[in-house]
Amino acid sequence: MASRLHKRAEDLLDYCIDLRPFLEPGETVESASATLRPLTIPSLSIPRLEFGRTNVIVWLDGGKNAQSYQISTFITTSGGRQKLFRFFVSTRGDAAIHTVVPSVPGPANVCAGVGPHLVLSTPQIQFPATPIGNVSAPIAVTVTNKGSNKANISSILVSDDFSFTSDGAGTLEPGEGFQLSVRFHATVAGTVGGYIVLTGNSSTDLILLAQAV
Repeated sequence: MASRLHKRAEDLLDYCIDLRPFLEPGETVESASATLRPLTIPSLSIPRLEFGRTNVIVWLDGGKNAQSYQISTFITTSGGRQKLFRFFVSTRGDAAIHTVVPSVPGPANVCAGVGPHLVLSTPQIQFPATPIGNVSAPIAVTVTNKGSNKANISSILVSDDFSFTSDGAGTLEPGEGFQLSVRFHATVAGTVGGYIVLTGNSSTDLILLAQAV
């Protein structure tokens, strides 16, 4: 049964997954990635993911009051085995994403021991008020692989009312990045929320907030 944990939205907390019961003798963690659902406003984010020989640490920041989130962590072992671990976190209070977790010492733009790890230059975009029938000016977001292994991006999905263009390919070596240019299409008056989801051997979500007037 997946465990259920609790957190105050304003807290930045790390959650450790002990993999020793799953690992065979001499087997270690080779790579890890994590995703969360649902996407909310304000949002919960995974600002950092780390792993050691026998564990994975998932950092969580932000969240919406009385919201339950499912965190899914995918690991690959030195023996070539793959495993999905899930746990649930309930948040209390509302808090926007505001914390940057310091990187461990090492080469610039590359975090030690985290496998492929996609990081966005900002966790969310707030578009200015846009008249109905118009399209906003593009806002640029940089996607960087701050992990230690190659990141393979299999898909980029975007919500209705938003669009994007990209200058990137499907793979990123450690330290490499590319740019997404995102636009808002104002169709119906009111506040609009959406997201861009990048998936592959590492995944990440970009929150999109806009208003049509």
